[in-house]
Amino acid sequence: MANRRWSSSILYSFITLLLAKAALAQDCNFAQSYSLDDLFKNPVAQDSFLLSASYWEGKFATDRVGLNYASALTYDGTPIDYDTGLPHKGLHEFSAASKESVHVSLLALALDGKSAFAVNFFQSGAESAGWSGTVQDYIIDQLTKKITSYENFNKQYPGFGGYIPWYAVNDTGMHLLWDWQNRVPSLDNGELIWGLIAAVQVLSEKNMTALGNRYKNQVDMMAKNGLTVFYDGPGSGNIRCVSMIKNVAAMPTPDNYYRTPGDDCNLDDPYEGETFTFFVDLYGDWSPYPASDRDLLWVNKRTKLQAVNFNSSFGPITVERGWWHSSHEKWKFMELPYFDVPLMNSVFLNGERARTHFSMMHSYPGLFAAVTNVSEPGDYTPGYISAVGIQEIAFQKVDTNALVTPYGAFPLLLHPDTRKYGIVWYASMIQGSKMQGPQGSTEAINLQGDHISPINTWDSKITSVLAFCGGIIDITRRYLTSTHQYVRFTSIIAKEWSMKFGDDDLVGSQIDFALPKASVPNNLPEFTACRASMTTTSTTTTTPATTTIPATTTTPATTTTPATTTTSAATTTPATTTTLSRTTMSATATTTTTMITTTMSNTTTVSNNTTTTSASTPSITTTTPSGSVQPMSSITCLAVTNFLTFVFVAIYFRN
Repeated sequence: MANRRWSSSILYSFITLLLAKAALAQDCNFAQSYSLDDLFKNPVAQDSFLLSASYWEGKFATDRVGLNYASALTYDGTPIDYDTGLPHKGLHEFSAASKESVHVSLLALALDGKSAFAVNFFQSGAESAGWSGTVQDYIIDQLTKKITSYENFNKQYPGFGGYIPWYAVNDTGMHLLWDWQNRVPSLDNGELIWGLIAAVQVLSEKNMTALGNRYKNQVDMMAKNGLTVFYDGPGSGNIRCVSMIKNVAAMPTPDNYYRTPGDDCNLDDPYEGETFTFFVDLYGDWSPYPASDRDLLWVNKRTKLQAVNFNSSFGPITVERGWWHSSHEKWKFMELPYFDVPLMNSVFLNGERARTHFSMMHSYPGLFAAVTNVSEPGDYTPGYISAVGIQEIAFQKVDTNALVTPYGAFPLLLHPDTRKYGIVWYASMIQGSKMQGPQGSTEAINLQGDHISPINTWDSKITSVLAFCGGIIDITRRYLTSTHQYVRFTSIIAKEWSMKFGDDDLVGSQIDFALPKASVPNNLPEFTACRASMTTTSTTTTTPATTTIPATTTTPATTTTPATTTTSAATTTPATTTTLSRTTMSATATTTTTMITTTMSNTTTVSNNTTTTSASTPSITTTTPSGSVQPMSSITCLAVTNFLTFVFVAIYFRN
C-alpha cells in the first residue's frame, strides 16, 4: 500500500509538472487551432481537442459561475458579457434537478476514474476554486456537500418525498423558489435519479461506505415515494408531469398529491421523460397497486412511439418521430444502456443520420436543440426557444431553425460509431465568433454569425462534456445488473420498439452520417477576455485553408449561410463541401490534464450489439495555401504525454 501511495504521488507530481506550462499557453479559443479534417481522421487530435474542451468547460463549474461551492449545488447558469465573455451581472441563483443530474453524473464518472476528460473537467474547476488538494479529494468534497444539501432540504420539506423542484440556491443550500413552492416535476428528477445511482454504484465499488450509504438513502427514498408522489392511482398507468403538494411539511401519503385542475400532462413520451418511467418501473413500490399497472405504464406510452421516414438526399431513413427532434430529447441515452439493445441502437443511429443530413442538405452550419435565444449586443434577456428541430419528423410545430447550438452535437459525441462526426460538428460550431469564452462554449449563435445567446447553462454546455465522456452508461449497467433489473430493462426496450420498428435492419442504415457543408460566419469580434488564438510565421495575410469533399449533384433545398462549394461528382457520399479551416494557424492546442489518474478509454461500451454503417466514409482532403503554418507540435507532445502517463498509471495499479 505504501508503494501504491508513493507511485500515486509520483504520478500526480509528474503530470502536474509536465503540463503546467501547457496550461499557461492555453487559450480559450483553442478550437481555432484544429482543422476539421484532422479532427475527423486523427484520434490523437480528437483526444487533444476533447481534453482542451473539458478543461475550458470546467471553468464554468466553479464558484459563482455555474456552481455554489459551499453547498455544491448547481446554478442554472450565468449571463456572459457580450464583449468580454466574462460573467455578466444577474447570476441565475436558481436551478433544477436536470442541471444537478449533469453535475452529479460527471462527479461519479470522475470518481470512477475511467474518463480522463471527466477528471480534467473537475481539475479545471478545482483550480479555479483555489483548491489545494488532489482532484479526487475535491470530487469527494463536492459529493459530500451536495448530499448534505439534499438531506437538509428533505428534512425541512419532507412533502417533496426526496424529489427536487426548481429551487433557489445560496451558500446555505437549497430553498423554495417562488413559483415552485408546492409542486415538483417528474422528468427533471428522472434525469437526476440515474446520476445519483451512478454515484451510489461508484462509491460502493470504491468502498466509500459512509458516503455511499448517504447517496443510497437518497435513492431509496425516491424509489419508495416515486409512485406516491407522481402516480395517478390504481388502474391509470399515468405518471404526472408535475405533481402538486398540499403540505410540503407533511410526510408523503397519496392524498397529499394532486394535479392542477385542467392539467392533463402525463409522462408518456419515449424521450428523456423515460428516465423516470424506468426508475419507478424497476425500483418503485408497486405493492399498493394491481400487478398489471406496471406494464400499463408502457402501454400508455405506445401512442407517441412512432416510426417515420426522413427523406435524405440519398434516400429515406427510418427514424423515431421526435417531439421537435431536438437533441435534448436524446438525454436518456447518456444515462442508461439503451445501446445494448440492437434495435434501439439502430434507431438511435438512424436518428443521428437524419439530424446530420438535415443540416447538411440545408447548408446549416450546425445542429439544433432547445436553447436560449440569441439577442442583440447589450440585450441580456433573451427568451428560451423549445421548438427547434426537424419539422418533417416532429410531432409539434418547429418554430425556427435560425440558430444552432454546440450541444446539438452531444448525441453524436456520445456514441462510439458517431464520435468523430460529433467532434467535427461540435468543433465547427464553437469555431464561430464568440462561441468560445473564458467559461468554455457559448450557448448558441444565429446562422449569420452576428448574434449569440449571451449565457452559459448546464444543459447547453456540460451535456456535451458528459456525452464525450461516454455518459454514465457503463456505471448504470453495472447497477442494473447488480440489482437484477438489467434483463427487464432490455426486455422492455426490445418489446416496445420492435412493435413499431420490426427488426434492427432499418431503412437508411447503410447511409453515412453527414459532415457540415457550411461554417458559421465570423461576423463578431472575439471575446476580449480570450487571447488571440492564431499566430502565423509572417506578418502577411494568408488565405484560409479550404477542404474539398466529394459532393453529390443534389442541390440543397435552401442555403442560408455562406459556404464554399467546390464540388466534384460522386454518388455515395453526402454533400459536405465546406471551408474546414478558417485561417492559417500555428497549432497551440495544448492540454491541461493535471492529475489524471487513468488513461483508460473514454468510449462508451456498447454490449451485445452490432452496428451497421456504410463502408464509405467521406473523403476529406485538406489543401493549405503557401506560407501557412500547419497544426502539429502540441499533438505530438500530447501523444508523448499520454504514453508517459500510461506508463506511470501502469506502475501505480501494478503496485
